[in-house]
Amino acid sequence: MFSSGNGDDLKMDFEASAIDDVSNQTMIGKLLDEVGLCTFSADPSDMRLCFSSGMSEVIGREASQPMLIEAFAQYFPEEDRERVASEYKKAFEQLLTGKRDVVTLEHALRKSFEEILWLRLYMQKIHTHIGDRIFGLVMDQTRSMSERILSQLFSDGISEFVFYYDTVTDVVFFNSYLSEILELPNHYIENASRAVVGLIHPDDQDIFMNAIEDYLQRKKDFSIADFRLLSPLQGEIWVHPCGVSDYDITGSTRFLTGLLIDVTERKKSEFLQKSIIEGTSAIVYTANINRSTISFSENIRQLFPGAPLEVDGDLVDYVADFIIPEDRARFREPIEKMLEGDTDRYSVEFRINKSNGRTVWLASRGKAFYDTSRQSKMVVGTIFDLSSMNEVRELVEKTGYLHEVSGLPTRERLIKDIDKVIDDKNVLSAAVILIDIRGFHTYNDRFGRETGDDILHDLGKTLQDRLPSGGTLYHIGIDLFCVLWPHATRIQAESFMEQIQEETEHPLMIGGDSIYVSFSMSSALFPSCGISAEELVVNAEITLHKVKQNNRKKHAIYCPTDKRELKERLDFEFQLSKAIRNGKDSFRIYYQPLVRPSDGKVVGAEALLRWNLPGKEDVRPEKVIAVLEATGQMEQVGSWILERVIRQCAQWLKVAADPGFFVHVNITAEDLARPNYSETVAELLRKYSLDPHNLVLEITETSLMRSISTCRQNLIRLRNTGIRIAIDDFGTGYSSLNYLRDLPIDEVKIDRAFVEDIQNDLFNRSFISAIVLLAHSISIEVCVEGIETADKARAITDMKADYLQGFYYGCPTDPGKFESKHL
Repeated sequence: MFSSGNGDDLKMDFEASAIDDVSNQTMIGKLLDEVGLCTFSADPSDMRLCFSSGMSEVIGREASQPMLIEAFAQYFPEEDRERVASEYKKAFEQLLTGKRDVVTLEHALRKSFEEILWLRLYMQKIHTHIGDRIFGLVMDQTRSMSERILSQLFSDGISEFVFYYDTVTDVVFFNSYLSEILELPNHYIENASRAVVGLIHPDDQDIFMNAIEDYLQRKKDFSIADFRLLSPLQGEIWVHPCGVSDYDITGSTRFLTGLLIDVTERKKSEFLQKSIIEGTSAIVYTANINRSTISFSENIRQLFPGAPLEVDGDLVDYVADFIIPEDRARFREPIEKMLEGDTDRYSVEFRINKSNGRTVWLASRGKAFYDTSRQSKMVVGTIFDLSSMNEVRELVEKTGYLHEVSGLPTRERLIKDIDKVIDDKNVLSAAVILIDIRGFHTYNDRFGRETGDDILHDLGKTLQDRLPSGGTLYHIGIDLFCVLWPHATRIQAESFMEQIQEETEHPLMIGGDSIYVSFSMSSALFPSCGISAEELVVNAEITLHKVKQNNRKKHAIYCPTDKRELKERLDFEFQLSKAIRNGKDSFRIYYQPLVRPSDGKVVGAEALLRWNLPGKEDVRPEKVIAVLEATGQMEQVGSWILERVIRQCAQWLKVAADPGFFVHVNITAEDLARPNYSETVAELLRKYSLDPHNLVLEITETSLMRSISTCRQNLIRLRNTGIRIAIDDFGTGYSSLNYLRDLPIDEVKIDRAFVEDIQNDLFNRSFISAIVLLAHSISIEVCVEGIETADKARAITDMKADYLQGFYYGCPTDPGKFESKHL
């Protein structure tokens, strides 16, 4: 029992009880689909856990000895410990009382200070000769999460325009969002120094090109004013360059990288206000009382030709000089009362004599306030020619920056207000908090646009009621709200986001229906996360994008690694796309031998893609494949791989290989989803005169999980031509056995995870033996991966697998070396 004896005794107890039950088909049937990081057993009497070797690789030697649940909980994130430990005890109680046959549990586990794994556990009670035991399997779900994040490099999550310009090759690369807006056929433009000009408004082309030229010749830092792009979809788009840099992974200044912020609505709003004000002949002025300066709008020269737009000195005296003598006292009185603090605004009518001798009645309205950003008392106001006055300016001031649905201030007002907060010397910290409605489009699709607007309106009111003291709410996107909170700290921002998440427990009442919404949130803090308004908002959006890609994560605060990851992904994507455009010269196909264990003969090979960044080592194939799939380039590269492999296999059969020699090629679910894919493969076989039985197409189990229904028909057609089908990484998914029943499978490849410690791990031995036995009973062959030592080779050979693969028999190598060594 776990309550007595040392770790070796515990292990012996566990193995003895497991051996007694290995023939229990019910248990094996439940556990075959659910395997992963490690296994464990537990004695219910004292709640001690005994892990297999996989857990020691995560948390260290402590896992090699029995551990109380409380001791194991020390490796959980601090905020989860009490809850997860309680869930373990509850799971044990459910199993022991027979309430549940199998219990599933998920939680985080801290591997190091910086790395946290996400685990899924499956537990079952088993009967042994020494009493009841809890037996469990632990799966590491972390890897698939990180790959999903990586694969979103150019998704629609960041609704800004991203560009990347190679000054040497003269190629500019765009993200998908910008490519769609400009209706570009590709994500890149060659001969960019000439071609890009056609995307820019003619009036802005010279300014843009001069700025680029000055930078490349190192005359000036890279700085471009707002300019206009020409979109076939939207017409003119005003953009503001932001975050542009000469970043390059090699340390040179070869590349330009940056974001273009769409400021079209702000430009339209400013133009509209300017047009309305100018149309009313209203003169706008701003006066800094402490500094005795006043600035006027340009249309003052319509009233006073040649008048300066900025004036220093006594403001009242300066303006009074233009007023006829009998009206000067009436003009001074209300303004001086305002300056003395008796009131905060004034209104006055008076007459002036123009240079042509004509007397004109004017009306002036003004308001005083203290500007914390300038540390000065300010006065803003207007002067109207009463002969043409139009009372519309106040309306424009009030509504120019308000969202039409919620009535809240928009992004343009947010940017202005952030700038004011940053300029305020009394503000030492602030938070910009983004609140995004998850899956908002589904509400519009299901209930209609009107209900969607009602949700936005009511949610705006709810958030307004929950605002912290000093905070202001903005509506800056279709389903995106923002809180600007001066003086907020990191702890306060975290706490506020957690409080808002709690609101998702309460429905919105829309038209008598209860509608639940959920949020993704992020925050950028001033000054640690940015020192300008655009920088803070963009950084918060970058982090929001990461949160939205992780269903388990609800909110996060920006950290510099978020932006660095974006830059690294941009560079990686650019280099990969360039390699494809350059004829795939830097891509290589290596081959790893497949061995028949009965006689040790090499009977086949698996084709493996390799690619390296210029001047660097090979990139992990999983990373390359993930980015190719995310950017829609996998079909192009996959077709190239397939043809090269078929051609190589045909050449080997002519000169060296036995007639039965075969080659494995990895394909994707997206390949199988193409209606004509089977015919494409058949055409390549005919082109190179290769018999179908010499080709085996591998598809991973996880890939099948995403779209099994769309894959089935092409798999059947491929099988009917004589091509063999293999499932890779078998046993790592959730429905492994179902695939053997529902799909035309010729071979399963057991993942290397089950070969680890095969000499000592009873479960892995039992699993492989069971799969070999089951597969052979339905005429399916078995290949076992990860054979790295002679001991592993002997152990697997005894289990009667059909093929073995691993470094023990040969590392992946180029075609020439493979032929000379193995054929």
